Amino acid sequence: MTRGRFASVLLAGLAFAAVAALVAPMLGATFIPWGADGTPGEIFRQLRLPRALLGLVVGATLAMSGASMQAWLRNPLASEYTLGISSGAAFVALLAGETALARIPGGVPLAGMAGGLGAIGLVWALARRRHGLAPGDTVLTGITVSLLFSALTLVALNRVASTRAVHVVRWLTGGLDTAGYDALRQCAPWCAASMLILAAASRDLHQLAAGEDLAATRGVHVPRAQLLTLLGASLGTAAAVSVCGPIGFVGLIVPHCVRLMAGPDARLVLPASALAGAGFLALCDGAARAFSRPEELPVGVVTAMIGGPFFLWLLRARRTP
Repeated sequence: MTRGRFASVLLAGLAFAAVAALVAPMLGATFIPWGADGTPGEIFRQLRLPRALLGLVVGATLAMSGASMQAWLRNPLASEYTLGISSGAAFVALLAGETALARIPGGVPLAGMAGGLGAIGLVWALARRRHGLAPGDTVLTGITVSLLFSALTLVALNRVASTRAVHVVRWLTGGLDTAGYDALRQCAPWCAASMLILAAASRDLHQLAAGEDLAATRGVHVPRAQLLTLLGASLGTAAAVSVCGPIGFVGLIVPHCVRLMAGPDARLVLPASALAGAGFLALCDGAARAFSRPEELPVGVVTAMIGGPFFLWLLRARRTP
């Protein structure tokens, strides 16, 4: 990796995110340009702009978390979704939202973080072998744990009051529905902390791509690097899930596409994935508003419609000799 390549890839990612930030707020049932006055202007400033900004922050966090997991496990099928972090965070955040924690500022995100860390800790404990984590076994364990927490979430949903059930079901599909900037203020600090932690671990993740033993001989403190990756990915994913619900496949699609264009170096893939993920989710949400009239599709449905076939293609590609 040269400095010129690093700069060109990041500039391309930044340009994509900037275009998404400009275009996404204008999309919807009606087109509203920047600088609009009157009622359209209020809709733009109070509804669409904070929603687009939330999409940028959440998309960047989920994509960077997925890229870090894939670099650590050396498996393009790994992501915060397939490793159970999203499902664990959603389950505990749902429980917290029905208790007194919902009235404490930051209570639900903290509970979601505990759920995400608990889920990945369970995956670690079940998939760990004497010589480390086997990438294939870890992903299969993560999918199983994810299904377990999804089932527990459905059980918990039966205990939710009927007046809140529709809202909770929509939250579980993953969406950026927000009015004003409260949701952004609630998750942005945790997402920023997550991305800083993962950025700090990117150099070690680059070495871990060659295997834990070889990375250790090159001076990498492997347990510390793994802990930083787990903490950073779980922290950001849980913060995003607690506000937006489990939005799947962003952390799977975006890093894989970035690696196809930029190569496998984690020092470049992580920041480039953050920029590409920000633009991807913001544009998906804008498209959901513009093309799913009269009823608006949650953005989690849009990413699943894109990510499901992509996941199957990726599975097939990995099995092709």
